[in-house]
Amino acid sequence: MDGMILELPFAKLIINGERKYDVRKSKPPNDKLGILLYLIADDFVLGEIMITSCRYNQIKHSYYWQYQIIKKYQKPKKITGIFKNGDWGKDVELNEIKNK
Repeated sequence: MDGMILELPFAKLIINGERKYDVRKSKPPNDKLGILLYLIADDFVLGEIMITSCRYNQIKHSYYWQYQIIKKYQKPKKITGIFKNGDWGKDVELNEIKNK
């Protein structure tokens, strides 16, 4: 699954539900809108989110990205493999300990 990379203070606000949107200068790529994404901060996955909508503000010349929290992880999961491209991570692999 792909992921969205944010800085830690903003990522925690979003995953805790304290912030439902983000202001950006560009639109989200069409392939990221409405699909499940990992929320990544400092090489850890905090949970799963979805970009539900994007609106343009003509006065501020910026876009409002709106998020929906799908799943918040109790403990952040370490990333073992990721291809980073700006704000996006492709083919994110998690380091999960499996009980036998």
